[in-house]
Amino acid sequence: MLWEYLLFAARTREFRQYVKSLIELICHLVGTTVLFLTLVVLAWGMSWWVASLQAVHPFSTQLKEFFALVELYLVYGDSLLCATVISVGAYRIVMRGLEATK
Repeated sequence: MLWEYLLFAARTREFRQYVKSLIELICHLVGTTVLFLTLVVLAWGMSWWVASLQAVHPFSTQLKEFFALVELYLVYGDSLLCATVISVGAYRIVMRGLEATK
């Protein structure tokens, strides 16, 4: 009985639109994850690079503070950018879903 319902539902326009929106949402989440991880790895790489250089030739206190501040702002910027991307994407997907049900 459930199988027959699913076969019938798969033929309807609303179900196809729902599946399309779900796939778009998953792709959007994967893209946002890749963006977030790229910038976090960049911040981590910068931190590692500075620590390696610090071991070879010690930096002044001001320069260490500057690098720490840049790293912090890079992580904050990454978080803000990802929050914006995921919010806009979720809004677009919800709006498409609402348009499909009209």
